[in-house]
Amino acid sequence: MERLYCEIRNLEPVWKFLNRKAVYEWKKENPVLDGEQKRVVGELQKNGIAFSSVEKLGFSDLFLEMKNFAESRLQDQEIINEIESKKEYPKGKKGEKTFFVYLFGGDKNMGQLDGKNPFIKFSLSAKIKDVASGYLKLKPSFNSFYLMSTIVVPMGSEEYLSQRWHRDPEDKKLVKVFVYLNDVGEGTGPFAYVQGSQYGGKWRHLFPQRPPAGSYPPIGQVEKIVPQSDIKICTAPAGTIIFCDTSGLHKGGFSTENSRLMSMSCYVPPASKYPKNYY
Repeated sequence: MERLYCEIRNLEPVWKFLNRKAVYEWKKENPVLDGEQKRVVGELQKNGIAFSSVEKLGFSDLFLEMKNFAESRLQDQEIINEIESKKEYPKGKKGEKTFFVYLFGGDKNMGQLDGKNPFIKFSLSAKIKDVASGYLKLKPSFNSFYLMSTIVVPMGSEEYLSQRWHRDPEDKKLVKVFVYLNDVGEGTGPFAYVQGSQYGGKWRHLFPQRPPAGSYPPIGQVEKIVPQSDIKICTAPAGTIIFCDTSGLHKGGFSTENSRLMSMSCYVPPASKYPKNYY
């Protein structure tokens, strides 16, 4: 019954009706985007993914605060112990991501939002939210946040859970914003995305979501079907901001040489039933 309900609510007329208030509020506020924001929204609409930086969007000073916060969390003894315990890369229980460590948020409820936290300042800033609303064409809801560091895995390890290609389940259309806190190369577990697999894209039909769940294609099948030109491997320097509709096919966090330090802010249509990880 739940799946039938989700399939019905995802029908375009029903989805628009459920989110009608958010559409009205977005049109009423009519946020004015600057040139960089317009470019990002345009690329999101075309490819499902777009890139910017802390410099281009005016977050250089805040980024220093974000890095300091992340580095302080890495010095926390509880975090150090957790990283050490996961270095042997056990897969753990079904559905448990043992290949990274949450420094803040994630599977740990954040409690009440702290407006002084630099990552929350970033996530709730108009610059970021207006890009999300410009793509979704409604006033979005800030759904969740995490700051995480990957665990370096042994060479020859198999990709596991979100290291594999998958589609997220939050809604049929959403925006996640990732910030690289360190330089990310091929061996640092870069984010990867199938361009055009977002809502309305040419690869939308490929291994679609299964509401209320996402989708995990069989290993190797995406590469057999999608040309390399449509697969974006997001190697980039620290300070890179990635905007992405993760209802599209994506993966990341398979670090074989260095740990990837990255934050994620999620924005969904208000009618989404996916739970928030804060109050």
